[in-house]
Amino acid sequence: MTIRRGIMGTILMAILIVCCSCCQAGLSEESATCAWVLCQPGSYVNIREKPSGKSAVLGRYESGTALYTDGIQENGYIHLVHLSLEAEEGWIHRGYVVYGEPEEKNAVFRIRSNGRVAARKNIDGKRRRWLKNGDRVKVYRASRAWAVTNKGFIQTKYLEEETE
Repeated sequence: MTIRRGIMGTILMAILIVCCSCCQAGLSEESATCAWVLCQPGSYVNIREKPSGKSAVLGRYESGTALYTDGIQENGYIHLVHLSLEAEEGWIHRGYVVYGEPEEKNAVFRIRSNGRVAARKNIDGKRRRWLKNGDRVKVYRASRAWAVTNKGFIQTKYLEEETE
């Protein structure tokens, strides 16, 4: 019984930590999923009125901004809800959305792979270039799955921090 309570307490604490990180960003809707913007340093991602690059821009979010999505996707865009902008909802290109809070890195990493690794324009974007084992990249910000580097977006599973 005590072990079961300990496990349940740990699970509840983990849920609370995840919810708090979104709530700190001014978000608190139960039916939506917390996500974050991941883009190059000094740049931003447009929040659009409709799921189109030609649609009106409602606002802009920098890398690391927390947001809520209801999971609806259309034309390569993800629907956002409960925005902190004048509009209550909007759309963001899915190539800049991650489901794990990105961390600042500003460190040099090496590519670790038996084959080539694609550096992309964004998470689901076109390949910019191929990288090979041992190539060095500067990582600016990274989530669990993706990193923004000086060469483009790279999956974190291929990165190993360089030590001196």
